[in-house]
Amino acid sequence: MMEEGRIVVGIETQTFRFTPSSPINHQDAVSLAGGTVSGLYVVVSHEQPRATFVIEPDGSVLVHGIARTEVARIAMQELLLTLGMSEENLTMELGGMLIRFSIGR
Repeated sequence: MMEEGRIVVGIETQTFRFTPSSPINHQDAVSLAGGTVSGLYVVVSHEQPRATFVIEPDGSVLVHGIARTEVARIAMQELLLTLGMSEENLTMELGGMLIRFSIGR
């Protein structure tokens, strides 16, 4: 229940960039993770949780469609395991977010 005049803010989705210790090979992303080549990028759809991975030319990964940091990290770890890669030294950067808000009216 919302109190009168109280502003409620929630994150709908956020973008995360993950950089593994070694770059992700685009061929492996296509053959092992079911990715699709789109120019210099490979796009991989993730079902549970619903997310999209965009593998960049340098082998880092943008994750779209997830709001929580820990869920994004777990989904990324799953992708790395699917590709037979280590999750050691995996770094994460936070990007833009889409938020919703209500002023209680």
